[in-house]
Parts: sequence; structure tokens; C-alpha cells
Amino acid sequence: MVCTRSFMSAHSKCWEERQAACRLPIAQHVCAYLVAFERPPPDGFPVVDGHPPALPCPREPPPPAAVLEPPPPAALPPPPPPPPSMTGAVPPPPPPPPPPPPPTPPSHIETHGPYQHGGAPGYPAVNGGSGPFDPNLPVAFAPAQTGPGLPNVFASEFGCSVYSSFESMSPTLKPEHWGVHGGAPPDKCGGSFSKKCVGNNTMAQRNYPCDNIIQVYFGPQDFNATGELAFKRQLFQCMLGQALNIKSNIENRRASNQFGIIVWQLNEIWPTGGWGSVEYGTPVKGQVIGGRWKPLHYFYKSSLFTDVSSSCGANGVCYVKNDVAVPFRGTVTVTSVSFSGSSVVLHHEALDMAAGAGVSHWFTVSAIDGTEAVLLVEVKDASGATVSRNVNAMTTPANMNVKKATVTFKVADAANADGSVDISVSTDHVALYVTLTTLAHGRFSDNAFLLQDTTTVQFVPFGDLDLHELTTTLRVEDLSAYK
Repeated sequence: MVCTRSFMSAHSKCWEERQAACRLPIAQHVCAYLVAFERPPPDGFPVVDGHPPALPCPREPPPPAAVLEPPPPAALPPPPPPPPSMTGAVPPPPPPPPPPPPPTPPSHIETHGPYQHGGAPGYPAVNGGSGPFDPNLPVAFAPAQTGPGLPNVFASEFGCSVYSSFESMSPTLKPEHWGVHGGAPPDKCGGSFSKKCVGNNTMAQRNYPCDNIIQVYFGPQDFNATGELAFKRQLFQCMLGQALNIKSNIENRRASNQFGIIVWQLNEIWPTGGWGSVEYGTPVKGQVIGGRWKPLHYFYKSSLFTDVSSSCGANGVCYVKNDVAVPFRGTVTVTSVSFSGSSVVLHHEALDMAAGAGVSHWFTVSAIDGTEAVLLVEVKDASGATVSRNVNAMTTPANMNVKKATVTFKVADAANADGSVDISVSTDHVALYVTLTTLAHGRFSDNAFLLQDTTTVQFVPFGDLDLHELTTTLRVEDLSAYK
């Protein structure tokens, strides 16, 4: 029985008596209800000063009236002991009963949050207001036992606010307002969660700002800057900041014993400072039917939500997690990729993991200088197919000494048999978080990726392919473009 301190004190007068004599421990049931569900007492249950008052201990019910019954038959004498055997041995006594099972350790079963709200000091908006926060890079993993038979947690909701791409946001704003501060004096906003803003700054109505998220990951910026180039930089960094924030969060959860991760939220309901990993997706100018994928959604696909995932964090601590209900056999390889162009394999081993969920394998690699390199962690199955590809940053992008890269692309002249279109992407220097964007309706096979020389990605159309629109509106960004 677990009760709150206030409830215990209210009933301490008769608690021991109740434990020993009460036949109807109603108060105990109510207490368990209040504690387990963190709810106020039900209707009809008296409350004094916010707590249930002491209840009188119920009295013992009166004994039933005597009933005359015939006397029980005389007890039979016990049977004589069995005679000893020829050798004089006596049968051994029965074995003692097994000890009771150990108590289940207490644990949380569900978590809600955290929510990283966007905020801008000196720039109020309808929502938000948060300041700087810990970027959690690199993630400090703590090796732990995992499996469904151990105490575990379900993460019901958490998130990080974010804007959308220039293609999504710009058609809804006049060019003079192309900037996260709207190119106008700040509004005067009052209230709590949902504020009332008075003024002419249109971006104050776009829910959550993104100043603090951009600054934590990319350093100080001129947030009052406006124009196409400034707005593209601000939006690229805001979306990538959201992606890195949620990436650290999920990798830390998958390293522990958590089974179930729900992120707030999937899609935007208009081009604003929202929470989605997918943009607004209705048939209006600048939007992709079904929603254009943001960098975070590509991170989900490449590593965060793969059935078998792997990540490395602070001090070279790494894990592989098998959440598939069948055994997994394959390999894991960790490579240090320097921004100067060199690569060194730090770890490679074969994997033979039992059926999941929650089967973990831990190992360590040599620590790297996060200002000069990133870790590329790849898991392949027995056939050699990549099942998880994860780029682990050991510091924030603001501290990375990346070289200015020239990234180019070439779109194929015709679609493949499955309807996708090949796009060859090349760079003259190592490029990080290479991101392709287009007005054509569809997504890419990979995005916000690490590019060391040349690779090919596919554009996957949503519905009918418009090759001309893909070719004429496709553009590319990377971290070095805004350094």
C-alpha cells in the first residue's frame, strides 16, 4: 500500500488498528486511486484543506446469532507411523517451500515532455519565450540493461518547435517580411501561453519564434536581417536545429529501456512556427501535397526510427539496438570522417543479436575532435544492405571547422522504372547536412546527409511526376553555405 504523506497523516490515528482489524478498508482503496492516477477525491469523498479527513475506523460487525448444531463426530486417531525399512532408514522430510519472488522495483511507466519552445528575447510572439538551453551534443550515453522484462518507459509526447522551408513560408509573406523578425518593429504581446499581440509585425502571429534554437546550434545571428538569402539561412538553420534537438533526445531514449516514442508533432497545420517534421501539405502555392519532409523526418528514416539502430556519443560510448522480433545478423562500422577529407575506420565488428525488442550491444571507440570531424555509424544486414546510417556530431555546428563546399547536382533526363528520378550530387569538399529542396510534389530517398564526394539520391514523386518542375526548382544547401 502506497499513500501520500498527507493522506497518511490524516489517518495515522487509526492506521495500525485499521491494518489489523478493518474488514472494509475503503479508505485504502481511495488512497491507492488518488496516488496511482494523481486525481482529486471522487465526488462524495469529503475533503478538508485539500486532503481527505481522518475517517473513523469501522467497527467490527456484531457476531451472528448462535445456531445450535449437532456436535461434530469424534476425530479419528492419527494413523500409526510407517514402519522403518529393513535398513532402519526414515523417509526424508518434505522440502521447504520456495522463497517468495523479489518485489518489482518501482519505475515510471510513462513520460510526457520535454518541449523545447522557440523564443526570442526582445521579440514577443503569440507563443514561446524560452531562452538558451543545453544542445546535448555529444549525447552522454549510460550503458544500461534493456529488455521488455525489465522496468521500462513509454514516451507519450515531446517535441521542439520549428519553422518550415523558404518554399513553404515565403508565398504566405510579402518580400519585405522575409525574415524571422518580419522586417518590422516588434509587437506588444501580453498573456501567458497564447498571447494577444498588438502591432503590425506579421511574424509575431506565426506562433513560436526560432531565435534561441538557431543561436544554440549555430551561434549569434542577425535575426533582424531580411531578404531571400537571410530568410533561407534562418529557416535552414531553424529546421536543422530542431532535427539535432530531437535526434539527441531519441538516441538517448533508445539507448535506455524505453519502448514507445511519440514525437509532437507530425505535420504542420499552416506555414508557421509549429512542431512538425512534415510541412503544411494542402494544394496551395509553395506546398507539397501531403507535406514536404523537413530534415528531422529524414533523420527518422535513416536512423532514429529504424528497427535496428546505432549511435555513438560522448567518450566514444556506442550502442546497437535490435527492436525487431527476430534475431539480427550483420555488421556495425564506425568511421571518423574529417572535414579535411580523410576517413579512418575506428570500429568494425560482426553482429549476432538475439530477437528483440530491446536487445542492446555496447562498445566503445576512440574519441574524436568534434570541431574537425564527425562519426559515421553504419549498420548493415547479412546481405550487405544498409539498415541504419547515422551521422553523429560531437559538438554543435557553430563549432565545426567545415571548409566552404561547392555542392552541385544533375537531374536524370528520365524517370526510373519505379517512377523515381536519379539525382547525382557532388562536392569539392566534405559537405555536412546537404539538403535538397524543390517545388515538385514528392520527397527524396535521403536528405540532410553527409557528402564526401559524389552520391546518387532518388526523387520519389507524390502522384504524377513533373520532371520540368523538379529540374527547374531544385536547389541545394549545406552547413558551409551559411558559415
